[in-house]
Amino acid sequence: MTDNWSVTLEQKYNRRLEDGSLVLWRPGVTIWMVVWNLKGAETSVDRYRSLKGDISPKAQDLVEEADGTVLKLAYRLNEESHDAREPAFYCFAVGPSCHVQMAIYFDDPNDVKTARAIWRSLTPVTAKSEPSGSANGSQPVRSATNSALSAAGSRR
Repeated sequence: MTDNWSVTLEQKYNRRLEDGSLVLWRPGVTIWMVVWNLKGAETSVDRYRSLKGDISPKAQDLVEEADGTVLKLAYRLNEESHDAREPAFYCFAVGPSCHVQMAIYFDDPNDVKTARAIWRSLTPVTAKSEPSGSANGSQPVRSATNSALSAAGSRR
């Protein structure tokens, strides 16, 4: 995904950069993602608290997890739309130097399991360990850019 993060997908996704965000999509599922660097002396805990404090009061299904040095946060948010989409899945993974922000949109309620699996697969990349796909067809996603992407919008 970047030089600092990897994500494992359960199947093949199309990929594009749009408005500075990495967008992955396949029929029925669209993922908008962005990576943000921590600022100055900000710690990962500081950033996590800030992200948690910015959650909409209308958010539902809040989940918090810690995976080693990575703090993870996810929730669902019902957004106004003119189609039959499910509530959006917003998620974050905060590491020692930066965090990943994702907005995952889907139409089938069963795809919330896919969204959670993608979020949980977010892993910091170290020089010693490169991500590897499993034999079941999952694939790590890597981007050629190391710059911070702009904010992910509420779009599909």
